[in-house]
Amino acid sequence: APAWFRSYLLDAAPMAGATSLDKDVKEGVDLYVKTDAFGEASGEDPREKALEVVLEALRASKVQLLDIVLHLETPLNDSGNPQGRRQATKFLAECLKDATVQKSLNFKHVLTFIHFFSSKLCDWQCVEGAVSGLTTLLLQQAPQLRTLQEDDGTPVVVAMTRALFKGVHTPSHTQQVRKTVLDLVRILLEKWKSDVETLGFDLGEGVVGVIEEERDPRNLLMAFALGRRLLEDFGNTCISEEALTTLFESLTSYFPITFTPPKDDKYGITGDDLRAGLNAALAASPRMAQFALPFLMDSSKDITVGDNDQAIHDALEALGYCLERYGPVVTREHLAEVFKTARDQVCRTTTPCPNEFASMLRRTLAVTLGDVPAGLTPAWLSRDIDPFLQTLAEDVNKGEASLASGGSKRLLVAAARAHPVLLQRVWALVSPTLVPPAAGAAAGGPAAPCPRAELGFLLELVEAAEGPTKTLLAPRQLKLALASAVAALVLLDPAEGAGMGCCGHDHGNGNDHGHSHGHGQVEEEELSGAKGLAIAIKLTGMLCRLVGEEASSDAFEPLRLLLLGPTAGATDLASERNVWAKRWRTEMSDASATEPHVEALLAAAVNVAQKQPGRAAQLVPGLEQRARDRSVCSSWFAEALPRVLTATAVSLAGRATTPPPPAPEPDEKPAPALVPSPELAGELAEKVLAVLADIALDELDASASTLGNLAEALEDSPGGAEAMAWVASKLAARMGLPREPSKLCRGVEAQGGSPNEARRFVVALLASLPLDEAMALRNSILTAAAGGTSTSVLALVPAVLLGKGAPPADANSKPFDWSFGTKLLQVACKCTSSEGLGQNVELLALDALEALVVASPRDEVAALLKSIQETFKHVLKVGSGQSPPSTHAARGAARCWAAAAVALLRRGGFASEAGGFLKDLLLALEQKDAPVAPFVPVAFQVMMPPNFGSTSSPASAAKLPSLAVQQLSQTVLPALFSSAKAAAASAEEGKGNSAALESAVTLLCALPVEVLCTDCTEELRWCALTGLKCLGADGTNAVFAAQVLQLLVRAAKRGSPWIEDDLQSVVPPLARLCSSHPVPLVRLGCLQVLQLVITSAQGHVLPFKKLIETATRKAVEDRRREVRLVAIACLNAWHCGLTAERD
Repeated sequence: APAWFRSYLLDAAPMAGATSLDKDVKEGVDLYVKTDAFGEASGEDPREKALEVVLEALRASKVQLLDIVLHLETPLNDSGNPQGRRQATKFLAECLKDATVQKSLNFKHVLTFIHFFSSKLCDWQCVEGAVSGLTTLLLQQAPQLRTLQEDDGTPVVVAMTRALFKGVHTPSHTQQVRKTVLDLVRILLEKWKSDVETLGFDLGEGVVGVIEEERDPRNLLMAFALGRRLLEDFGNTCISEEALTTLFESLTSYFPITFTPPKDDKYGITGDDLRAGLNAALAASPRMAQFALPFLMDSSKDITVGDNDQAIHDALEALGYCLERYGPVVTREHLAEVFKTARDQVCRTTTPCPNEFASMLRRTLAVTLGDVPAGLTPAWLSRDIDPFLQTLAEDVNKGEASLASGGSKRLLVAAARAHPVLLQRVWALVSPTLVPPAAGAAAGGPAAPCPRAELGFLLELVEAAEGPTKTLLAPRQLKLALASAVAALVLLDPAEGAGMGCCGHDHGNGNDHGHSHGHGQVEEEELSGAKGLAIAIKLTGMLCRLVGEEASSDAFEPLRLLLLGPTAGATDLASERNVWAKRWRTEMSDASATEPHVEALLAAAVNVAQKQPGRAAQLVPGLEQRARDRSVCSSWFAEALPRVLTATAVSLAGRATTPPPPAPEPDEKPAPALVPSPELAGELAEKVLAVLADIALDELDASASTLGNLAEALEDSPGGAEAMAWVASKLAARMGLPREPSKLCRGVEAQGGSPNEARRFVVALLASLPLDEAMALRNSILTAAAGGTSTSVLALVPAVLLGKGAPPADANSKPFDWSFGTKLLQVACKCTSSEGLGQNVELLALDALEALVVASPRDEVAALLKSIQETFKHVLKVGSGQSPPSTHAARGAARCWAAAAVALLRRGGFASEAGGFLKDLLLALEQKDAPVAPFVPVAFQVMMPPNFGSTSSPASAAKLPSLAVQQLSQTVLPALFSSAKAAAASAEEGKGNSAALESAVTLLCALPVEVLCTDCTEELRWCALTGLKCLGADGTNAVFAAQVLQLLVRAAKRGSPWIEDDLQSVVPPLARLCSSHPVPLVRLGCLQVLQLVITSAQGHVLPFKKLIETATRKAVEDRRREVRLVAIACLNAWHCGLTAERD
């Protein structure tokens, strides 16, 4: 081959005129060809340097590619030197990748290199280099290649592709070589479709041969993608039946996919990615249906995977996906098999995945009817689907003891959810059972109740009938169902533990009551009376909404009685329905808010009242009465009362703000007064809002959560903007707003509690109020806060400035008055640095200061920053002759300085100003006599609050975004680290010596774990070990101790090797503090670190055996249960580790 290769190149211009290689280039070529492995000593690949030397010569035209080819003639033609052939081919391929070399190639060079690399495909050693060279030519020389043909007229690319499929046995090569081949085939299928399509069946057989027997997940994703593209773009002309069978067998050999990514996987490939790729390949062409569908249905019931829930789940997911891709025609051909499989597995056997089978059936039927126009019923429906539905309906009537009954309900519900036509058919089949005709129906007698065992089934069918825009059942059907549901509801007795079946879905609290017991046996679950009541209430509430306001009045009455009882002055207290409701209210009096029947009752009442003002009006008298007697109400009702009141008020307000309908004609009969008039609705709404305001103000001193409940009700209300503005305006007036904003802070002021509930209420109120009233409330709150008469009003400043609808930060919004800024800033600074106000007020002031800097217009920021600097400049630097500031003033200065810095970083655009504030804090660390130096760690804790929650990332509690914290790790952390090391090396022991270390630990704790353990390894190691050495057993600086342990936990979980190297510095302090430290969180953290160290470094901790056993035995007797649990886990890890070592 090299002889003709050289001949072609000698005849091709402009590469003629070859010269001998100079010494450096020749040495580089020889080094590359002779080197087959990386340099072990340096860790670098010497071939890269050699290649770069040659490429520089090519770019500078000091040597021609022909010269290199002539020099490589011997290794290319040496049959006894496979390494030389392989490296020489790779070297030429690498040279071709250079842009300068590519520009120098003409059509003759391109044709010659194509022939050369194609000839090397038969040499196993040269495949990698040949495929790489061909890939480069296909990508870089496509215009020239499209014009080139062989002597017989065959396009060059087609001949090359045929040589690739004939000469390369892809499965026999390494992963990297297989990936290179897969990349080349992908390029051919994507960019050379019209050319390679002329190969016909050879193309299909070749691609199948390339992707078969693949075993690496990285390549497997590409193999699945190639199979999909082959079937989609070439399936009808290039894949024979034999190749199709081979491709199917190759793809399904990977099923089920059980791949789990290894720890610290850097490729990001998951099992879901592989499953999605396999499903896409199987669903790429309807031709695959004859193989894929029977295989997947068999896999869902195959005894070999019967104990593998995930395999069955994957098979059903793939089956549904394939049917959706194959389309209605193919799906109808396989309906009988799908029906048989679903019925056999759900109604006759104990599959562990009944819900997945039902979902697959729903998807199948939806695809089957996907091409049927709305309103039409195809003829094949009665032939192909009706018999299956009829059989399921017959199974439903077999009763609770039958295995088929519950499964049939599940499948019928799935069919009803698939298409409106099927919903009507299912309803017609089962309605005689679910809505039995009353004995006296012809004479207008009461409706017959729905059987208790069928209430859950009826509820699921009604849920299927609730479409996105309209109800899919006729009004008459809904009314009959509602009457039957109410009749069943009032028959439920709290004293009964009656059984009630459902179809595998929880209709009370969202959990799956299901019928999957053991391996999925479907049986009717015995439900208590409370759970049965939950289903009946939810069904009644949903039907009340669907039948409309005119038909729901009587049906809603049982729900009202359950929630509120009879109204004052009622004369029928001894009626059967009142007695029934009273018994249930007595049973619910001790229930919690999370009980299914309580949740269902509240949801039904609220949902119906929100949509129907008439039902809201029914609730008003009872709500007023229960609100007056709320001291004797159950806890769940008192908590939910703001929500019910708000929903009622918003519904009535919507009616009050709606224009009245036109007056009826003289001859027209007036409609029954089932809906209150706008005037009456407005009066009732004002009554409800008065009750709501009284409750909120009366309970503020006792519970700040009252405002939170009210805020949640306002946020979740679906009322229109006009109705919400009406409600918010009336409510604010009843609560004395905007005149007395301090009322909202009574709970915070009295209890020293969290201001979050009050802030949330203010944000919700401002979002609903009309613009002028919202602005008045904002100005009132800010004026009160700036006046300093009530420090608790500072709690509302962040809600006003940063909440929804707040004025923009970079615009001087005219109706909003920013003149309060400097006054408010001075009040916040004074509250932060003054003694006697309490820590809660200090925190509120810091939040207000930060919100002010974040929200102020851009041209106001400079004045605010200057005011802060003027206020605290005497504290940061004390000149000669000045008396030092108090400890409280120094601490407040550091915290305000940090609040200003974090506010500037949050709003953006003030990087230099924020850097100046941070620089002042760092300079204070270097000044021995700086008053604020001991409080610099507190300043960093203001910027990055400590978070000891269960999350692995601190982002949930951080004020700064993650990117800003990472930027601080690059700018501020090095200075803190240097100061901390200098202080540790110094012999002086002063307050400022540990401040830098504490600040660095706070910053490290705020970093994401990946960044902490990757980019800050040295800082993490030194700060954690030094901090651990500084911890004492006196309980001082507990936050610093907990953060040091937090760093150790994160490092241990990431497997940092330095922990094992420094066990002498880690284990003894942990063993000492885990039982002696007075703070439980620190003791718990010590035990967590100790457990992780024992687990990861089992044999290496044996020298500390006595120390560890003594410490854990003491910790097991700790007075806190949480610490005892971790101590037991640590002790178990210790003993199990010793046992493993002995084994």
